[in-house]
Amino acid sequence: MPLADIHSHALFGVDDGARDLEESLRMLAISYAEGVRLVCLTPHCNPDMFPKSTREKTDENFAVLVRAAQEKFEDLTLLLGNEMYAFGSSLDTLREGLCRPLGDGNVVLVEFANDVVFSELENTLRTLRTLGFRPLIAHAERYDCLLRSPERVRDLVNARALIQVNAASVTASLFSKAGRFVRGLLKDGLVHAVASDGHRETGRSPHLAAAYKKTVSLCGQSVADDLFYKNPRQLVSPKV
Repeated sequence: MPLADIHSHALFGVDDGARDLEESLRMLAISYAEGVRLVCLTPHCNPDMFPKSTREKTDENFAVLVRAAQEKFEDLTLLLGNEMYAFGSSLDTLREGLCRPLGDGNVVLVEFANDVVFSELENTLRTLRTLGFRPLIAHAERYDCLLRSPERVRDLVNARALIQVNAASVTASLFSKAGRFVRGLLKDGLVHAVASDGHRETGRSPHLAAAYKKTVSLCGQSVADDLFYKNPRQLVSPKV
C-alpha cells in the first residue's frame, strides 16, 4: 500500500527545511523510494522566526517544485499546507488566509512550544474548532505537559483533537521518553497519523518505511495502513 506523508519540510527556501530545489528533489526521492506517493508540504507559519515563509513565496516555490517533481515522479501527488506555530496572534494568520490548512481543507497542523501549559494548549485547540478547523497536533511527543501526563492525550482525542507523531519517535528506543510515550499512544489507539517531519536530506530526513514496519509489528497491518495511508489521505481531503 502506498504511504502518505502529511508533515514535511521538503519545500525549499522558505524555512529550516530544504535549502534549494535540488535538496527538495533529493528528499522526495528518499520518500518515493520508500513507497510514499502523497506528500503534503508543510512549511512553518511563524513570521517572526521564518519571514520568508509568506503565502506568496510558498506558492511560488511550490509551483517550481511541482513542475520539477512531475518530471521525476509521475505518480507522486504533492499538496501544500502549513505548520502553524501557536502564539499570541497566530490564529490571525488563519483568519487572514496567511496560514494554509493541509491541502486547503479544514485540518490545521499546529505545533506548540515544548513547555506549553496544558490549559493554553487546550484553549488553542478549542478556538481552532470554534473557527471551523480540525486541529492536528504536530509531534505530540514533544510537549512536556503530555509527556508528564499521557492520560491527557485521551482527553484531547475525546475533545476531537487529532494526534500526529513523528516516525523517528516510533522507532526510538524504549529508553527514551518519546519512544515510550509514542509506543503507549499507538497501543492505546490514540494516534491518527504518523509523518516524517523531514527537514533535510540527511539528519532529519523524511524516512517512513522503518516506522511503518515497526507499527505493523506493534499494532498489526490494518492499524499501520490507517496511520500511514488511509487517515493521512482523509486529513488532506478534499484534494485527494
